[in-house]
Amino acid sequence: MSINLDIRLKRASKIYHEG
Repeated sequence: MSINLDIRLKRASKIYHEG
């Protein structure tokens, strides 16, 4: 249902880990 949110979360998580 909230696939867009999942993608956003994964993207944010990746950036957070890279930072």
